[in-house]
Amino acid sequence: VSPASLPADNTSVATVTVTLRDPAGTPVTGKSVSISSSRMAIDVIAPGSATTTGAGTALFTVKSATAGQSTITAIDLTSNLTLPQTAFVTFLSGNTSASQSSAVVSPGSVPVGGMATVTVSLRDANANPLAGKEVRLTSNRSSNDTISPAVAGTNASGVASFNISSTLAGTSILTATVTTDNVTLADRKSTRLNSSHVSESRMPSS
Repeated sequence: VSPASLPADNTSVATVTVTLRDPAGTPVTGKSVSISSSRMAIDVIAPGSATTTGAGTALFTVKSATAGQSTITAIDLTSNLTLPQTAFVTFLSGNTSASQSSAVVSPGSVPVGGMATVTVSLRDANANPLAGKEVRLTSNRSSNDTISPAVAGTNASGVASFNISSTLAGTSILTATVTTDNVTLADRKSTRLNSSHVSESRMPSS
């Protein structure tokens, strides 16, 4: 397989070369061959089958919009024989997509001095979760609000969590910035801290 890793963008393709030889090592021509992926329909393989050339080879391409590793298996359809050798291809997540990502504040109302949780979920353009991304959460009221932690890494599900609290009434606009990709989420969150409660509402796109 070449390349062995590529973006999971449903456009980039890896080429899979299947080579058939007889026990003496001579290329076998004119055989109908197909390949399959361990992830089945998640990956797109073309063509459905191919005939080996004079060099005993048949070429296929594989692409996917879903990140992860696929095991590729080849079958000699003419002889109804599954080749024992397998190959691997890894599809990689892309950069953060602001339109696919989100930030959610919960609960929608808490007492001043209480604590709300901000959950940031990061996805690439194909909605693949992005692990290992660094996210910073800030408030327009800076030191008047306490955010913990100030910076967090996303887990395997692409999620980073923060807590925010304040004893000062007012309205805070929270902004999540993915420092790894230099992306600020398009939808900011507003947290209103009144004398008795905190309420959360969606702000217009920045």
